[in-house]
Amino acid sequence: MSTAIGVAVAVGLTGCGGHDRSGVVRVVVYPWPEGPGSLVASRQPEVDNWIPLSRIEVLVPIHLPINPEQSCDFGAKVDVDLEDGKTITYGPCERPASIERLRKTMIDDWRTGTRLPLRAEQTSIANAYDILHQLGLRVELTEPTAISSLVQPVSKLSPPVGARVPRGSAVRITPQPGPVGSPETLKSNPRYLVPDFWGRSLSFATRWADSHHMFWTVPALPALPASSAPHLFDAYRIIGQQPRPGGAIRQGVMVGKGFKPTPLTLTVVPR
Repeated sequence: MSTAIGVAVAVGLTGCGGHDRSGVVRVVVYPWPEGPGSLVASRQPEVDNWIPLSRIEVLVPIHLPINPEQSCDFGAKVDVDLEDGKTITYGPCERPASIERLRKTMIDDWRTGTRLPLRAEQTSIANAYDILHQLGLRVELTEPTAISSLVQPVSKLSPPVGARVPRGSAVRITPQPGPVGSPETLKSNPRYLVPDFWGRSLSFATRWADSHHMFWTVPALPALPASSAPHLFDAYRIIGQQPRPGGAIRQGVMVGKGFKPTPLTLTVVPR
């Protein structure tokens, strides 16, 4: 099938009654018989020209209408895929008013979206979060991961890099193994008393540690639901720390001829 801004046809039903919105799993808009590419609305990312089905689901008619008699054989088609495997096709010349509203909304939503940049997948998960937040997107961390001042997981995005997504929609980051840094130590080996970080944001504690040249670690950074917090660590609250409040901390200790960091260890939960 030629691509175009639209929906892919699985079974060639030409708009018929008897189906309702609850069974719709995918909508595709495309030019017919040929054109620049398809626009797909579905629950999971599929192609670059993708928008979440949830963005337009309310505009799908409660009861799917019949496709009107066509006066020509070119224009734009809309395919509505159903969970039972059937596809209802509208167009290409005339479409029911409700389907035309759906088509135009999908196109407008896609045109006002943001293309996910490559730089968001070539950096740490914290930097990737910042990049996506600045683009007006919410960010989800799909699974737990360890993170520290010396080990920073890198990001894998879904939808993939290059996909266009509407402002305000959620982008998923899946942590991937990242580079391991080498500890830089001060000859003075400073010693500090640790403040009470309980209830504070993870950002607050890591900023304190960085500003005092101390190492820090979060052995299990939990998965995060879609968040609009300004920074990734702002989305987490501290519920445990070692050393405990008032305890002493140094950069580390010598073990034989090697150096072993003694980091500020933090336990956190999503806010």
